[in-house]
Amino acid sequence: MKRYIALVVAAISLVLCLAGCAREDMTIKMNKDGTGSFSMTVAIKEGYYEELKDLGVDPFKDKESFEAEYDGEKYVGVTETKEYASFEEMQKALSELEYETDLLNGNDEAEDIVFEDIESGEVVISDGEDESDEETEDRHVFKNVEITKDGAKYVFSAVMNKLEGDAHGQKLSDVVKVSVTIEMPAKITEYKGDNKPDGNRIVYDISNLDEDVELYAACKVVSKVPAIIGLGIAVVAGIACIILKKKRK
Repeated sequence: MKRYIALVVAAISLVLCLAGCAREDMTIKMNKDGTGSFSMTVAIKEGYYEELKDLGVDPFKDKESFEAEYDGEKYVGVTETKEYASFEEMQKALSELEYETDLLNGNDEAEDIVFEDIESGEVVISDGEDESDEETEDRHVFKNVEITKDGAKYVFSAVMNKLEGDAHGQKLSDVVKVSVTIEMPAKITEYKGDNKPDGNRIVYDISNLDEDVELYAACKVVSKVPAIIGLGIAVVAGIACIILKKKRK
């Protein structure tokens, strides 16, 4: 059963703003004590967001949204943060993480609604009952993730899955722009990729998701205890020398 709604202007607007219309910005933080956190910001162009709401679909309904500007264009987005008690717990969660591409077709209330025939100038809304089954695509963000602490060395290593599929005739890799920020507990000493770290942070601005992307950052946390102990010994030794000199006099 299909309902046809003539929204020529809206359809054209949707097609025009699909290129780079969505952003997913992730921040992965590793703490010295073995805990961590993960933040995900999902944002879509303001114009596309308004078009969706005009169609009765609000991807950010019941969420605290914000307005931001990326590359001179206005976006509407939401940010969610999750704290983890261990690196193992965070690694498992990231391994199960999936791209939030559902927002390109609406929110949970409209999960069965699919936009079709947009290029013809007519929006077709389907309830999905007479749609043919399609092969399920892998929406996992990471192909593999390793978050480890070996002595004083902390390592984040992951491979991001290529983003396959399409939205309204355009490749999802062109529609969704992704960035990943890795924050380590100390200055990053080893990394992979073209972007250089800034202290304990490195940002991967991923422009091409047509292929797998490798992420890697490592650091060493130098303990201050040996230095403090060494200083204490030196002070004690110095005092002892002064006392001995006084006694000899």
